Amino acid sequence: MIQIDEEFRLHIPALKLEEYAALKASIEEDKGCRDPLVVWEDHNILLDGHNRLSICHDLKITNYEVVFKRFESREAALNWIVDNQLARRNLSRKEMKYLRGKKYNLAKLPHGEGKREPLSSKNWNLKTRDIVAEELGVSGSTISNDSKYADAVDTLAETIDPQVKQDVFRNDIRATDEEVLQLANLAIEQPDIAKQVRKMRT
Repeated sequence: MIQIDEEFRLHIPALKLEEYAALKASIEEDKGCRDPLVVWEDHNILLDGHNRLSICHDLKITNYEVVFKRFESREAALNWIVDNQLARRNLSRKEMKYLRGKKYNLAKLPHGEGKREPLSSKNWNLKTRDIVAEELGVSGSTISNDSKYADAVDTLAETIDPQVKQDVFRNDIRATDEEVLQLANLAIEQPDIAKQVRKMRT
């Protein structure tokens, strides 16, 4: 049985309504998925194909191919998800910014032994930053900014609820990039910031 991991799922940008409708129509017409589902071998955790699997379940369709990938760690599996999503062409600016930052955050050396610190105080592993920047075709400073943004979105998701990540990406929470960072820093110091952020949801 294929398992859904919420952390993994929430790293995959949600489809727009029209995209979801088109995908559902295609699966219904073909009576199955054109693209295989990707599953973490030995863990049975879905890495790619969450929307396809959900639609198949709704339509009671079992005709889908599954391919398995082997990873040594959860971080390696998550890094594959990020890279796979970065290859998509229909990402929004916020989604792209988050995924670039997440890629760097997964690649860099541990900072502060997992302790949350104010985002403005980050120290950068410049070698790793520049390698990631070159791979993605952006500047090192862009990766630095994206890293802080990704950390901020993750902080809000941990403080409020995981769905906040998609709310930010879809502009259901109307906040500039700087406001997202400010809210995340505040959330580190004041866990009850959740009430303030919820008011920003449209």
